[in-house]
Amino acid sequence: MKIRSIDELEDLVSSEYAWRRKELTNLRGIALSAKKSTSNNLLRSLIPILYAHWEGFVKQVSIAKLTYLVSKGIKYKDLNESFLAYAAFEAFAGQIPAKRFEAISKIAKGDIGLDAPMKLNPEKYIDTKSNLNSEVLKEISLKVGIDYAIFELKENMIDERFLGLRNKICHGEIVIVTKIEFDNLYAEVICLIDLFKNLILNSVHTKSYLKEAA
Repeated sequence: MKIRSIDELEDLVSSEYAWRRKELTNLRGIALSAKKSTSNNLLRSLIPILYAHWEGFVKQVSIAKLTYLVSKGIKYKDLNESFLAYAAFEAFAGQIPAKRFEAISKIAKGDIGLDAPMKLNPEKYIDTKSNLNSEVLKEISLKVGIDYAIFELKENMIDERFLGLRNKICHGEIVIVTKIEFDNLYAEVICLIDLFKNLILNSVHTKSYLKEAA
């Protein structure tokens, strides 16, 4: 993946968003218009697909933003604090030795190559753990430099209503999903995707990743 400009980033985000929304919209329409005898099965099977698009969008867009930042060649010292952790991890080959006083001392003194440009493999750091709950989302938000606060009011919906339901279905439990329940959850998840998309794009346009903009 090569993203060297805001336009290229926007194109990727728009593409990721468009095909996922189109597929979800089409599948939702089929399930809601189906006869009751098949609608329940369709609605149940759509929950894991809805989750897959939520996880997939967050992962791909997050990787895309970090790829864009790496392409800019910005020095770590010029990035805001949330990105300095990458310098530390890269300085210690991805593993900060927790019990080594010398390592912690170097981090505290900033002796971790802060004058070097940001250089990392974004896919190495963006891990949804195949379970994009609120805790994982919070970690990814920090990694890509967006404010998680807007998602705090959504935590119960994400963890209980959405992932809780998805996990029950994927583990083979008998679950009945009504049209009303599905439609409400569908709207909530689309809202989450919209929020994440807007936060990523706004953070790039406002250059909030830079220290002076923080």
